[in-house]
This record gives sequence, structure tokens and C-alpha cells, in this order.
Amino acid sequence: VGVASLYWHVASKDVLLDLALDAVAGLLYAGLPASVKKADDARHWRADLRDVAVRMYDALVRRPWSAEQQLASRDRGPNQLRIWDHLGRIVLRAGFDERRAFYALSAVLSYVLGYAVQEAAAARSDWGRAEYLSQMGEFLASLDPREFPAVVAMAAVFATHQPREQFESGLDVLLDGLEKQLAGIKSEPD
Repeated sequence: VGVASLYWHVASKDVLLDLALDAVAGLLYAGLPASVKKADDARHWRADLRDVAVRMYDALVRRPWSAEQQLASRDRGPNQLRIWDHLGRIVLRAGFDERRAFYALSAVLSYVLGYAVQEAAAARSDWGRAEYLSQMGEFLASLDPREFPAVVAMAAVFATHQPREQFESGLDVLLDGLEKQLAGIKSEPD
């Protein structure tokens, strides 16, 4: 397809990217296991929310343009709305009221998008990931441990960590906080 003929069907590059982003969301939603799509009480809400967030991260990281497009776009196609609605049903089922459900989803989606944008920036970098981490780890380890004790202590971890592991660890911290908040909500007197 030539560029000129492509713009016969879409108004601009941004519209095309919005359509492509919604197609990515469609693939993501179609790939969810039936148990997650059903979002019933048999599975714990946290497992469902975590599953969708990790799959969203994977989908966005595989397509480095998509996370930035998600942040830049004002258009939300039907597939993106389907995912948002599904996530909303998960947190409402858990027992969050509408306001807390909105904030919980905002936190999770912001975390996923922020991390995916960071990975996209690293993918565009001239440096290889391993080279960057190694050199930065060496630099951090070389700092004065009296002035930067925590940075020096974590330098080796920085130099060797895996982005997926780091993402999932942070996601679990966020979900732990939501679970604790939910426990407080459920213990409030009516």
C-alpha cells in the first residue's frame, strides 16, 4: 500500500496509529484466558488484574510505539474501552467503590504505561541494554559509599536486573497496596 492510497482511507498518521493501537488492544483482549474474561468470583480479583496488567505490559513492550501513542492519543477505540471496562469490572467485583476503583485502575494503568514508555525509550537508545546497565552499574559502584551508601549497595542489582522482573516486582508492590486498602474498606463499619 502506498502512502497516498493509505491516506485515502485514514485522515492522518495519528488516526492510523490510533487504529493500530486499538488493534493491539483487540489482540490483547482476544488473548485473555476465558477465566480472566469471565471475571467471576472463582478467581481472586488480584490474579485477574495482575494477569491483564502483565499481558498489557508485554503487548506494549513488543510494540515500542504503542505505549507512547496510548499517552498521546485522545481517541479510545472499542477494544481499548473493552479492556478498561473489563478492568473496571474486576476492581468493582473486588469491593472497591466507583471512586476507589477509578483510582486503583489509574494507578495500575499509569504504572504499566510508564514502565512500557521507559522500555520503549531504552529500545530506541543507541546503547545496548546490557552495555548500558553494565556501564551504569560500574559508575554507581564507583561512587563514595559514605555519600551514596544506598546507591552503591544496589549498584550490582542495577547492573544485572531484568526489566520484566523489575516490572512484575513493582506491580506486586502496587497490588499489595490495593489489597491492603481493600481490607481496610471491608473492615469499615456500614
